[in-house]
Amino acid sequence: MFVSMTRLHIASLRFYPLAFVQSLRTARDAARTPGFRTGRLLRAERRTLWTITGWDDDAAMKVYRNAGLHLALMPKLMQWCDEAAVAHWTQGDNEPLPNWPDAHRRLQDSGRSSKVKHPTADQLAFVIAPLGTVTRTRDLSLDIFSRGRAMAWKNSHARTARRRLTANHL
Repeated sequence: MFVSMTRLHIASLRFYPLAFVQSLRTARDAARTPGFRTGRLLRAERRTLWTITGWDDDAAMKVYRNAGLHLALMPKLMQWCDEAAVAHWTQGDNEPLPNWPDAHRRLQDSGRSSKVKHPTADQLAFVIAPLGTVTRTRDLSLDIFSRGRAMAWKNSHARTARRRLTANHL
């Protein structure tokens, strides 16, 4: 499995809401791209967003990266972020994605910085800030965005809404 990981530190609170919403939208696109296997998004402390995705191969990841919403957002991220980093590696097909502390170590050890317009001193020195507390509510599995799971989720909620509507009218 080919693994791609990114870390984005959003420079200003004014950019953060839009950056977070766009990260959810691009995560949905990734999960629906042929070759996507699994992934997670982390809303970390200090306006920092992490993604980690598993793909059939690097070609599948590049199809996603070089098209659609992801491609359109890349220039904006250069403005929104003051720190950005990426790492790629290949691991066994049955190995799970690393946990966030391991992903942090991997990014620091074998990652590289991405271009930003206003880099911090940490960006220039390639120092990845500590993760801080990782809670379950901040760690989102991208599998919920896959077409099959999204439809199952939508259908189950539609059934619940119909039951409530029917119960209210009885």
